[in-house]
Formats: sequence, C-alpha cells, structure tokens
Amino acid sequence: MKSSHPLTPMLVGALAVAVITGVGGYLFVPYGTTSNLATTASSEVATVVASSATTTNAASTATNYKDGTYTATTSYRVPHGSVNSIKVTLTVKAGVITAAKTVNDTSDRESAGYVDSFESNIESAIVGSSLNGASASRVGGASLTSVAFDDALQTIVNDAKA
Repeated sequence: MKSSHPLTPMLVGALAVAVITGVGGYLFVPYGTTSNLATTASSEVATVVASSATTTNAASTATNYKDGTYTATTSYRVPHGSVNSIKVTLTVKAGVITAAKTVNDTSDRESAGYVDSFESNIESAIVGSSLNGASASRVGGASLTSVAFDDALQTIVNDAKA
C-alpha cells in the first residue's frame, strides 16, 4: 500500500528519531547525575532509595570523630530497574578507618559480578584512610555500588562526629 500524503515518510522518520533519542537517553544517562537534563527524571531514577544507620561501641577521641563501629545501609537502583542494597560496617579509631565490611544484596546476575569485584577490593581501598577523606571511587569497576558505599560512608561520617 502506497502512502497518499507526501509528508508521511518525514513524519515517520521524525517519530523514529524521537523514540530512539528517548530510549538512548534513558539507557545511557548515568544514574545519580544532577545535571539539568537528569534532574527532571530524578524521581524515577533515584540512585539512593533508602538509607538507615546504627552505631555501636562509641568512645570519644581527640579527632572530632568518636571511636567505634558504625553501620549504615543504603539501597540503590541498577540499570535494569532492580534495587540492590549495601550494608557498610566501618570501625573507626582516631579518625581513621581500621576495618571495613560490606554485605550486599543483589537482585540480578549482572550486579552480582560487579559486587563480587567491589567486595574483593573495598577493604584494601578504604582501610587506613581518614574517615573524612575516604571514598570508594569506582572500586572494582562497580560504579553504582561505589556511589551507594559513599552514601553510606557519609551517613557514618555524620554519625561519628564528636
């Protein structure tokens, strides 16, 4: 069947470009970005879904941080729409991280691979760092897990302040 209107191919082409641009933007815009483009979709693509923290065994020191073991849990959304969570437990002495442990709950196989790499490398990357200057900064290639770790770390920093 042949189209009778000469603008039909142009309209179909414009519609195809719009759909491809929309899908590409959804798939390739990094999560957690706060640029003007990503701010509009932030309610749908929130990096951090929930956060909670607990503190145990804290004693005051001269470093503006209380010695002790601190735990924070953060949930985060991964590209396929699943939600993973990470529980971070850090031991702090004199403002320095002396021990680190993470427990991750992944909801898909792809995330599990990144999280395994993250868990293999996080302790050596963070132990010995100042609590104030610590950052996971894409440990083990797991950028979303690293961002979630840093969010939990910030909760711990706030909880550890003397």
